[in-house]
Amino acid sequence: MVYKFVVLSDEDDSFVREFEFLDSHTLMDFHNLLQEELEFDKSQMASFYLATDNWEKEEEFTLFDMGTGSSTMEDAVLEEVIYRKNQKLLYVFDFFNERALFIEYTGESKEEDGREYPACVNSKGIPPKQVV
Repeated sequence: MVYKFVVLSDEDDSFVREFEFLDSHTLMDFHNLLQEELEFDKSQMASFYLATDNWEKEEEFTLFDMGTGSSTMEDAVLEEVIYRKNQKLLYVFDFFNERALFIEYTGESKEEDGREYPACVNSKGIPPKQVV
């Protein structure tokens, strides 16, 4: 099954990215594709958070085991973390300035023959700078 996501920024309304992942991909796969697509410095810390409908942070998924009891991106398989339509995630990429991307699960579809996953299927606007 293919999971579809839209990624937005509160810093620039014209910025939109749409991604497709297989349900077996992990949040680490998502992180790597975001880093590549947005040309971010891969040495910087980042975390995903499950979020409420009001974008309040819930469970954290860290880049690597921080010894805090939180799960890692590598352990977070999409089909185990995405449990409802319009599930929201925050991708915090600038901890010092509390900056994040807003990610929403928009639905699923069947895998297309010949398409490689994960994939960025729509790209508009300039991504936010990683560090301000």
